Amino acid sequence: MKLKYINLIKAKINIKNNKVSFNYLNGIYKSMYKDKSLDFNNLKEYEITDDIKDINWKSSIKTNKLLVKKYIKETNKKVLIVIDNNISMNADTNKGENKKELALYAAGTIGFIAINNNDYLSILFKEEEPIFKRNINHLEMQLENYNNTKTNSSSINKIIKKITKTNTKNYLIFIITDVKGINSLEINNIKMLSKYNDIFTININDNYIYGNNIYNINNKKYIPSIFSKNKKLHELEINIRKELLNKNSSKLNKFNINIVDISSIEELNIKIIKLLKEHNK
Repeated sequence: MKLKYINLIKAKINIKNNKVSFNYLNGIYKSMYKDKSLDFNNLKEYEITDDIKDINWKSSIKTNKLLVKKYIKETNKKVLIVIDNNISMNADTNKGENKKELALYAAGTIGFIAINNNDYLSILFKEEEPIFKRNINHLEMQLENYNNTKTNSSSINKIIKKITKTNTKNYLIFIITDVKGINSLEINNIKMLSKYNDIFTININDNYIYGNNIYNINNKKYIPSIFSKNKKLHELEINIRKELLNKNSSKLNKFNINIVDISSIEELNIKIIKLLKEHNK
């Protein structure tokens, strides 16, 4: 199979030669799960399913909380990338790049590094069972399928909901969506999924409704210039967006899920590194 998408990603993002990125992306994202055969790192609050023998009494006394060892799995991981294919992904970011294309590059970057790390990989953009493989042709085929599939009105929350029903455990799950997609995520689904999996979220930024010839993807109409050129409305939009992003971050952080905002392909490497570093603090 000709690696059309992989070669484009390698050329645009320079992940082939960026040693700093590979040091972080290959080494830092290790899943944390309780398993007697594994080494442990860091601590977490005690849950009824934890073994009492894993309680760190010294740290528990200092914090007045029951803390147990949190283990790190060193074997090959299952990396599941969930990409939003909602109609809103047809729009552009605030830096003028197509959101769906940017989502594809984000998935391709994470997938390429997962494969090079000898991990199993699956990409989902609709409600179906994940198929995990660890070869570059599998990644290329899944990227091509995503790019060739027309956007629809389905919510990414439906995909997440289906995943929670498959008894998913010990996965690294990357959710690539936008503000609309994050807002659609139900707390119960996220809570259940984050209990046994590590979750990372990439928010593809929306374009502002300020300027000339602003097109509304949802109702397929141009926004009247009386609104799109109004500076006060633009300032209000910026403030509302900031509040929404902060709200979404707080919503996810409760379950140890970090989020980064991306507007362009140029930002991908540094933002993915930031996402992984924040998760492993």
